[in-house]
Amino acid sequence: MKPLLITDASVLLNLLASEAFEEIAHQCGWHFVICEVVQSEVLALRNAETGEMEPVDLQRFIDAKLIEVVSLDVATESSCYIEYAALVDDGEAMSLAIAEVRNLAIALDDRRAINVAHGRGVKIPMLTTPEMLHTWHQEHGRDEAKMAAALKKIETRARYIPPKNHPLRKWWHECRAIAGD
Repeated sequence: MKPLLITDASVLLNLLASEAFEEIAHQCGWHFVICEVVQSEVLALRNAETGEMEPVDLQRFIDAKLIEVVSLDVATESSCYIEYAALVDDGEAMSLAIAEVRNLAIALDDRRAINVAHGRGVKIPMLTTPEMLHTWHQEHGRDEAKMAAALKKIETRARYIPPKNHPLRKWWHECRAIAGD
């Protein structure tokens, strides 16, 4: 069984923007899980050519069993969710509550949410977009041109670049440089 990975909206949008989501999911073996709030937040990405916002079709990934939508378990997860919701946005709060209570890995880029979880002493694996893409790159092919193209699409379509203090920012820019422009 593939390991479950609770995924926040920002990471999911970044991976979808790469246009390599299916390949990443299959090659890295992650089973992506999102909560209902994240599902409602993942609405649109920019068209790489025009910059216009285009709707995201999550249903095709749900139908293909690449993404599973889960509900908050009111009996066991609601108090944890309420505590997180006082400090971070709803999508991060619900994702963190589910991950913490179910002891699952989580993918999120929001530094504040990561710090809040660490402050609570949460001991679950936490991955960021650059870490996930680095794993995909290192373990599955090392195709520099494909990685550069994926990073360029993330920057263009999702407007994501790793923060200056992210340990993989240098790697990101080195890979991205291959795509030029």
